[in-house]
Amino acid sequence: RRLEHLLHLKDVRVDELSMQLDQTRNSADAGVGSSDRRQPIHTPFNGRK
Repeated sequence: RRLEHLLHLKDVRVDELSMQLDQTRNSADAGVGSSDRRQPIHTPFNGRK
């Protein structure tokens, strides 16, 4: 039970880290590449530009 708790905490930590990574990558790309994958709704607008 304690091991599961630790694993869960690790999963949450990994999710937070990956989210932060995506945010920094999106700001660096300025709407190019990875942000298109995360926000498919904006893809048509980016394609029109």
